Amino acid sequence: MTEAWFSSESARLFSYLSGTPMGLEAALLAAGAFADADGQPGHVPRTLCSGCVVGLLFVVMRSAVARAYDEAELRRTVAADL
Repeated sequence: MTEAWFSSESARLFSYLSGTPMGLEAALLAAGAFADADGQPGHVPRTLCSGCVVGLLFVVMRSAVARAYDEAELRRTVAADL
């Protein structure tokens, strides 16, 4: 087994990767696949791929969240007019 790129203790510090733009998400997924093929310990590819998955979910849910925000704003303005 090769030496790990980072320790399992520092893997939790990579949570900031979940807010990455789509271009970087593809790079994270590729890095996770490369880490898995390179024989890295399980926490390395899981951490890299999780940033990609969470970012992808954010992009998919963005329109639904924006629509819900617009509906709430409309309800607030209608209530203020009453």
